[in-house]
Order: sequence, then structure tokens, then C-alpha cells
Amino acid sequence: MEIEQVISYETKEGIKFKIRFSLFNTVGIPDIGIPIVDVVLISHDNSIWQNNPLTLFEIADLIKDYLKLFDVILYYYCDHSEIKMRKNRIQISPQEYRNKIFNILSDRKIDSSLDKRTFHIKDDKYGDHYITVISRSKNQTELTRILHEMNNLLK
Repeated sequence: MEIEQVISYETKEGIKFKIRFSLFNTVGIPDIGIPIVDVVLISHDNSIWQNNPLTLFEIADLIKDYLKLFDVILYYYCDHSEIKMRKNRIQISPQEYRNKIFNILSDRKIDSSLDKRTFHIKDDKYGDHYITVISRSKNQTELTRILHEMNNLLK
């Protein structure tokens, strides 16, 4: 089975997605000894849809299953595109909202075999950036190194 994959997924409401796992561009980052894989959730029709818990948990399960198959660092970056949010959440950015949802889901799905770290980059010019990395618990040193290297790149 290939490390780079695209998984098609359709919600019970008929909304189609692809979950893409691809090797992260590590230009400028020293080799840390483990592949870094970018995970992207792509809406088939690019519509702004509202999340439902069942869909989000199923997506989290697919990501967890991927991490069971491959010994990698999974890199999740929250993009800047619009998202539907409840009105009481309007005071936070779409990136922060996505990050919170991703982290709540992964916290519920992650067991002691996995380790997760979140990285927040303050950016007054373009908007803050939210990154989460997840890997097997045995890769704690590598997770720390990748976050350190990313922080150095942004200085």
C-alpha cells in the first residue's frame, strides 16, 4: 500500500469528500528520519457545508486508520477558506475553528499509541496559522524536532 493516498468519502447527506495523504515538502527542513505526510480534506463541490458529528468522527477514524498503517508524522494545516459556524462562534477565525474541531475529534480518537502536538503561529498580516502534527507515541522526539524546525523557519 502506498504512503500517498486519496480516500473518497461520502456523507449520509450525499456530500462528497476526498481525504488526501501526500508527502510534505520538506525543503528547508533537516531530515528527521521519518516521513512527514500532509493530510487534506477536500470538498468535492467546494461548497460551504456545515459539519455534523457523525461525519467528523468517521473522518477522524479514517485518519487514525491511516496512522495505524504508516509510521509517519501526519501534518494538518487549517486553511483560510470560509466555513459555516454557529453564530456564537463567529468571533473566531475559520482556521481556529477548524483547528479546534480537528483537535477535539483527534483527542477523542487518539489512544496511548499516538501523540499529538498543536502549533499556533501568530500572523497579524495574513491571519494566524494553526498546525497539528500526530504520530505514533514512539516518535515523540521526532514530533518535537519537526515543531522546532518549523518554528525556526518562521523566525
